[in-house]
Amino acid sequence: MEKRKIVIIGGNYSASIAMARSIATPDREITVLKTGKIYNDIKSKIKRKFIGKPIELTSNSINRLLYTNSNKEQAIIDILLKDCIDKDNKTILIPIGDLENSALDQNYDRLKDYFVFPNVSNKPREITRLMDKSLQKTTAQSYNLNVAKNYNVKLINGDYIIPNGIEYPVFLKPETSFLGKKTIMRKCNNKEELEEALNEIKETYKCPVLVEQFIDIEREYAALGYSYNNEVIIPGMIEMLSSGNGRHKGITLTGKVISMNKYKDLREKLISFIKSLNFNGLFDIDLVESKGKIYFVELNLRFGASGYSITKSGINLPNMYVNKICGITNESINTLNENTFISDKVNLEEFSEGNISWKEYKKAYENSDIRFIKSDSDPKPYKKFKRMEKYAYIKRLIVRSKKHV
Repeated sequence: MEKRKIVIIGGNYSASIAMARSIATPDREITVLKTGKIYNDIKSKIKRKFIGKPIELTSNSINRLLYTNSNKEQAIIDILLKDCIDKDNKTILIPIGDLENSALDQNYDRLKDYFVFPNVSNKPREITRLMDKSLQKTTAQSYNLNVAKNYNVKLINGDYIIPNGIEYPVFLKPETSFLGKKTIMRKCNNKEELEEALNEIKETYKCPVLVEQFIDIEREYAALGYSYNNEVIIPGMIEMLSSGNGRHKGITLTGKVISMNKYKDLREKLISFIKSLNFNGLFDIDLVESKGKIYFVELNLRFGASGYSITKSGINLPNMYVNKICGITNESINTLNENTFISDKVNLEEFSEGNISWKEYKKAYENSDIRFIKSDSDPKPYKKFKRMEKYAYIKRLIVRSKKHV
């Protein structure tokens, strides 16, 4: 029997392995299309020699690994059309990053006859349009979700125009995620700090920004789900317990899975919001809590890397979504177990980049029920991860010894 072909697209090895494990069955062939430039400098070659073949290839859930050697849209589309078309069925595409999701959306008309992939109303460029956080917040507010107040800071001819009447402090972030890095996010206590931040962004990114009312955050959440043919399922949320630093700012390091049964009113509002978009695909919704109120922050029209914690807690959303595409009836939804989790990848990169010590790195695992790389049913990626861990440790020792010379 011909296997149904599925391609996971993105550069995050942890998210790729987690997604593959979630959707792998004997009648499916899983390919990972790894985006991002392959560097050929001496350090990169030494790293590859030490670690060996890519970690994705060690997973028993992944059948094939392809490379774009670029983050550029055209490189992604060219490889899909050259190497991923199935003559019997449309290949299912699952992007795990905003840039990859936008690339598919921008090329909807070229891809639609050969692939099934996330879309809004089966139209091109609609997902990219909905990545605009201002538009998302306006729509969310119409479904009675709490949102922070926006200030209309415009980017005109390369300069930011700040309106009068802004109440400080404010919080600054990229208006569309893949056009600016998370590192530009910051609190600005007055006009001078806002101008300084905008001048810095103007020199580096020149991206549209969102300036909004600063909310004193007590807790951060992400609600996970899928939407297909107007059916929306949101079984649970993850609560961020700790996040990374530097380039991992705002990215979950450790978290806790929470059933949405405790937030039924919020779930109904979120479901109505998602249904209004006519979106088909996996998603996660960022939320924050302040003084007992939960605020909508952002909709990600793809599955976040931490979504694997929901799968490991009893509800496999990616597999349910793929089943829908394949015309397979899903079984009744299980009870969601409330577990804690840690991202091995973020934890290792926090250590390798000098943000935490080895002792802090090891201690971070102590109170977590779920690890994203370690798996009894798919053990080889963790063996490879231990080599990556050893490489990071040796690299840190060399860097520290040079500093003391």
